[in-house]
Amino acid sequence: MRMRSAHPAGHRPAVVADLDHTLATAAVVVGAVGLVLAAFDVPLGAIALGALGMAVGLWGQMMSTTRGERFADMAGLLVSFLSLAVGFSLL
Repeated sequence: MRMRSAHPAGHRPAVVADLDHTLATAAVVVGAVGLVLAAFDVPLGAIALGALGMAVGLWGQMMSTTRGERFADMAGLLVSFLSLAVGFSLL
């Protein structure tokens, strides 16, 4: 007896983006841009981007399933928190 494939012949599922690492990368990038804005004395931009990066990082932390994903999320949260804190210190 021949086993049937879950997918019809010639059809394969589309590649699904790794959402957890995407969220962690987004948090790191947004937090880093916030730190650059803080370095150029734009505190409101640093605060806004830091808060956005923390929200994205926390969402990624809740949705993560492996240790590596959680580690990457914490890196994004750290950079975003630094952006937020430095932004508040410049007010």
